[in-house]
Amino acid sequence: MRMIESALQNSRSPKSIEFIVYADIDDKTMKNFKQSNTKVIVGPKMSISKMTNICYQNSKGSILMYAADDIVFRTNLWDAKILKTIEKLDSKYFLIHGDDLGQKSNKIATHGFVSQEFAKRLGYLLPPYFYADFCDTWLTSIARYSKSRVHLEDLIIEHLHPSWGKARFDETYLDRTRRKRFWLEYVKYQALLPLRLWEISKTVFYKLLW
Repeated sequence: MRMIESALQNSRSPKSIEFIVYADIDDKTMKNFKQSNTKVIVGPKMSISKMTNICYQNSKGSILMYAADDIVFRTNLWDAKILKTIEKLDSKYFLIHGDDLGQKSNKIATHGFVSQEFAKRLGYLLPPYFYADFCDTWLTSIARYSKSRVHLEDLIIEHLHPSWGKARFDETYLDRTRRKRFWLEYVKYQALLPLRLWEISKTVFYKLLW
């Protein structure tokens, strides 16, 4: 898998990186996939948020990353950069993200790193309220207003999104388009403002305690 290969090739400590991959039961590309430090979970097709949270529940690391398979790690020693950034923080609650070379790369943490504490207190790695769209917007909002967000301009993790002409539209993207899922998620995101405010206040509270 290109994402895993790029992460390992550009890391300082590849043996310390754990990959948890969720694959649809009909995904033939992952049938014989083998990679050290990688666990493949095979199951029925479901929302990206559910897949990601299943992976989270099977993870062991103290630092978590939510990511899709259509990204490439461009920055050399990216893992060392993340660890160095964390050492400078005065809180265990953080959301660190870089530049995905997309349209809103400096505003939204499309693929980010959070602490186990951050995910534990929220009860998820990706908000289970959405299929895929607005999960990153939700987390970015919580991190921004709880002053937990850290944006690293020199950390490049490129998102090869088909809308930006960097990949072809596969069945996953086409299905979301056909179902007009984006606009349904947008309406839901706006309607869930009270819940978002509650999760922001909860994060602020735990930051003050620890």
